[in-house]
Amino acid sequence: MTDQTESLRDEFNRWAESGRGDGMEQDHLPITLPVIAKMRLSAADNVLDVGCGSGWLSRRISKLVPQGRVVGMDISDQMIRVARRTSLDHQNILFVTGEVAAIPWEPHFFNQAISVESAYYWPDPASGVREIHRVLGSEGAAWILINYYRDNPYCHQWGHC
Repeated sequence: MTDQTESLRDEFNRWAESGRGDGMEQDHLPITLPVIAKMRLSAADNVLDVGCGSGWLSRRISKLVPQGRVVGMDISDQMIRVARRTSLDHQNILFVTGEVAAIPWEPHFFNQAISVESAYYWPDPASGVREIHRVLGSEGAAWILINYYRDNPYCHQWGHC
């Protein structure tokens, strides 16, 4: 794990411990709901939620893919603990600790991948996109949602694009 990755994990562990993961759904729902509709999920889809945080999106998607599986992945082991604890009644969700540059999953498993407000934290975005592509099936789709926030120094790399 690189120093930058470890620093991010520590930061998001602090967020989890302070309860900041709980408000993410309300903050990110306005940009996420229209995308979920465009994803056209089928009941048996397998979906990867990259940067799942406290698991709010994984839980929402799990209801739309009752015969499929949702895998929520986050760099923060504390966020994963929160996600697991708050998702006990969802049988088709699995939460794993991992980083986008090395997704701990077999190739071509997922029909869809979604990442909400986490891509600007990826140390190497191109590597992350390649790794998402690796775990997607041949007809799979990736949905990466980001907003530019002036008060978030991690997204400043996107300001000059």
